[in-house]
Amino acid sequence: MTQLKKKHVKRWLEAKGDNPTSANRVLGAIMRAIHWAVEEEHISKNPIAHIRKPKALTRDRTLTADERELILGSSADEAFRQFVTAMTLTGCRPGEVSRVTANNFDEQDGVWILAQHKTAKKTGKPRIVYLPLEAVTLTRERIAKRPEGPLFLNSRGKPWSRNAVRIHFQRLRKKCPQLKGVIAYTYRSSFATDALESGVQDATVAALLGHTNTATWHKFYARLSRRVGHLRDAVTKATRQSQATDDAPPAAYAPGESRRLNATGAGVCSCGRSAQAADLAEVFMTRFAIQRSGRRGVRCSSVGWSPNSCNLGSTSRR
Repeated sequence: MTQLKKKHVKRWLEAKGDNPTSANRVLGAIMRAIHWAVEEEHISKNPIAHIRKPKALTRDRTLTADERELILGSSADEAFRQFVTAMTLTGCRPGEVSRVTANNFDEQDGVWILAQHKTAKKTGKPRIVYLPLEAVTLTRERIAKRPEGPLFLNSRGKPWSRNAVRIHFQRLRKKCPQLKGVIAYTYRSSFATDALESGVQDATVAALLGHTNTATWHKFYARLSRRVGHLRDAVTKATRQSQATDDAPPAAYAPGESRRLNATGAGVCSCGRSAQAADLAEVFMTRFAIQRSGRRGVRCSSVGWSPNSCNLGSTSRR
């Protein structure tokens, strides 16, 4: 161990040929083991303390309604179908679904109350899973058959392990190439993305997923970029709203402030200088800012409303 160097670990990782995400996790496990050895005084220092872990890849795969039907229709394993149905309806992590029991079900409130979950040590609170009617019905059916122990078992009558779930999705991807990139966690990300697309507030989505704040939730913004139809509808609504704002009577300006549009559509500042919007995206963002501010006109370079200074040409944004 004392002869171990960073170059040895790097060469070993390169020889394994793992993708960045797998390499990140493998190196993390190695680092934790070495940190433990240092804390227990088995070694005096960490020989690879300054090695950099590869940046894990961001999974932005989501499921369409057709793909969900394809998965259910492509599997003859009823136990697996029930397992993925539970993930679809709840947005739970695979491990949470595999551990839920009859004792976790609060029928009066229609929830699962999970004492053991991923963030239990961090929050010190149970994870509350809010169930739609279909999930309540499925839970009752499983309790009738499994009053004791985990409700969702595999076809062999054993609790779903991480490896068993992984193998099932691996077989699905091989059978249906169009499901490339789909894993168990894809159901969770799809649940979040569908909620955002339906207009559910970010704090509510975070609570449904069991997150302690919205920081992790914001990762799902990137997945919305794949929903072209949804974004096209959103920009249409925004354009209509901004047009309605433009047609409304002008609001009163602050003393000494003058904002107007010239014949070319450029913004004109009180100083007389103008800035032509570079592209449609800038026009959209400018209109959105106008709508939020309650004023009409275009801000100099989309910054500030200060009548005392001109920010034209500034590259800053806010």
